[in-house]
Amino acid sequence: MKKLKVSFILNIIIFVLVVIATIMMFCGIRFTTNDIALEATKLSMFKYYTVDSNIFAGLGSLTLLIYQYLLMKKKIKKIPNAIYVFKHMGVIGVSLTFITTLLFLGPTIPTGFFSLYTNSNFFFHLVIPIVCFVSFCFFDKFEQKKSYSLYSLIPTFIYSIFYFGNIIMHITDGLVDIKYDFYGFLNGKLINAIYVLPIMFAITYLISLGLLKLNNKMLK
Repeated sequence: MKKLKVSFILNIIIFVLVVIATIMMFCGIRFTTNDIALEATKLSMFKYYTVDSNIFAGLGSLTLLIYQYLLMKKKIKKIPNAIYVFKHMGVIGVSLTFITTLLFLGPTIPTGFFSLYTNSNFFFHLVIPIVCFVSFCFFDKFEQKKSYSLYSLIPTFIYSIFYFGNIIMHITDGLVDIKYDFYGFLNGKLINAIYVLPIMFAITYLISLGLLKLNNKMLK
């Protein structure tokens, strides 16, 4: 019961942080105006996987905390596995965001590494992924199946259709416009998608496997 209560609190924290960070970016609320990177206001912010994955994670935590509340109030006897799977998919998304920011965007972005951790992105790129990781791996006990790892690819697959489809529609003289390849994955060449996409899916799948294995080990 103690772990359930801690998990409940962590899920509330995740959801609240996602709401705060989303409002900040949507309204253009900033703590600093120097070296701003990967920020947009209003509906245009949804073009970023960072924003989408964090909102997905927030919804996963909200759904789980509702069921946890019902469990603590003895309104239900067990939390359905599907609820944990839903949260797991969200945690994978923010974990991919965390790793991509740290290992790819950080070293390559012109505005500098720390520009990715300012304003709302401080929560999106760092705080929320870390809290999600701790919450899932150390407190979310559920029955696992091998197929759960494959579900992790669904959000990334959907986003890749949007991201690369938008790039293809805006190719100029055979070159990729950086305005549409805003993460810089293709480095100006569409052909680079041949290896970028498989790497993206492979990393997502490995993150999923790793999170499930760690969860199972910590809560066995």
